[in-house]
Amino acid sequence: MGAYTVNYWPLYTEEGASLSTAEETRKNWVIPLFFKEPAGKESSYGFRPLYTHFEDSETGSSHGHFLYPLINFHKSDDTFDWDIFKLIQFNQLSEENASEVTEFNLFPFLFYRKSPDPETSHLGVLPLLGKVHNKFGQDHLSWGLFPLYGKFERNNVTTITLPWPFIKILKGEGNSGFEFWPLWGQRQKENTYRNRFFIWPFIHHKQKNLWKEIPDEDIAFLPFYHLSRSENALSKSYFWPFFGFTDSKAPRYYETRYFGPFFVQSRGDDRYVNRWAPFYTHSIRKGVDKTWYMWPIFRQQIWDADNVHQTKTQLAIFLYWNLKQESLTNPNAAPAVKKHVWPLFSSWDNGNGSKQFQLFSPFEIFFQQNQIVRTTYSPLFAFYRKNQRSPKNVRHNFLFNLISYHREEDEMDFDFGPFLSINRTKTERVFEIGKGLFSLRKTPTERKVGFFWLRKPSSSPNSTPRENSL
Repeated sequence: MGAYTVNYWPLYTEEGASLSTAEETRKNWVIPLFFKEPAGKESSYGFRPLYTHFEDSETGSSHGHFLYPLINFHKSDDTFDWDIFKLIQFNQLSEENASEVTEFNLFPFLFYRKSPDPETSHLGVLPLLGKVHNKFGQDHLSWGLFPLYGKFERNNVTTITLPWPFIKILKGEGNSGFEFWPLWGQRQKENTYRNRFFIWPFIHHKQKNLWKEIPDEDIAFLPFYHLSRSENALSKSYFWPFFGFTDSKAPRYYETRYFGPFFVQSRGDDRYVNRWAPFYTHSIRKGVDKTWYMWPIFRQQIWDADNVHQTKTQLAIFLYWNLKQESLTNPNAAPAVKKHVWPLFSSWDNGNGSKQFQLFSPFEIFFQQNQIVRTTYSPLFAFYRKNQRSPKNVRHNFLFNLISYHREEDEMDFDFGPFLSINRTKTERVFEIGKGLFSLRKTPTERKVGFFWLRKPSSSPNSTPRENSL
């Protein structure tokens, strides 16, 4: 059996590709509020927008969301975690030896982790006292009455602050340094790097790759002068950031800046920049061609990737967004197009007969890769949807399935809620009012008329009268 529709709007609606493919079935109760439907590679159900639940039948993992992104939880074979807006977090991990690692964070005040390995367990209460691991980009972090005392460890390099950020002492792995911020500071490692600053950030001198014949160097006496130099490039700015230039050998290019970053011209290998911001900008870098007119009114970006020529056009960044993809290996193939006109509609066309369209789409432009938002919030605004699997397989839905129309090969379904339905297949035609209050069913050999959910055969050249039947 082909695609089908069940419509008892607004209490219950159901649609599917066929009765045998339950994973493609969409079910809604009370218009779009209660639902069960596929969501990418997962299945989902919930009560929009209060709660949404996702399950992956292949991995057995699941995740749920209350008023996403406010409250979230994730569960798999060996992990369970939940969070409240990422500020309050709980995580439980089962290790191979059946022991558990439990972690709880109340950002930025409490950090707790219990593990079978004491070296990876920690407890920290900010600002009072604590020692934690793998937080804030550090391998180890400890403090006491922070910011009066703090100790940061990363890659065996230790930084002690007394208090943070004014006094810092650096040591470990050949590194040493002392800073009395913002007045003066120095960090260094023999034959590797040397950094100094005075009255940060106005005066500084940075050197790295000291083992090279020409080390990388950065010198600044802001706002009067800034120099950046390496073995392949030289860049200078005067009365920074207003006047400057860059001369690079690899890649080869030359750039001038006037009142940078507003007026910039750059020419060279695989690089072209002509910027008169905010009026006009045209740049080509690493094969990516970008053009701005009256920033941020109009923007276009053209590039090639994975044998696909891509053109992205935007008006006011998000009010109009269009991505066109054309095959470089098959120029005769129809292009794929994805378009958003915020907040009016979103449309997709893969160029191979598959198309989608949604009237009123306030979220798609901002959360194009976020399946949670697409499942939880987008259907609440879908006053009209079109889903075309192929030119001969098209489904239309109006007003949250109040009106639905589906056409596939020689079959057709039309439903106006529970009030009126028309169904046509190769062998049968059915017309119903009130889901059987009145019905007319025709086949090549028989015709049946029904009243009050009872049907009886009527005269037909190829049929004989029979008793009433349900």
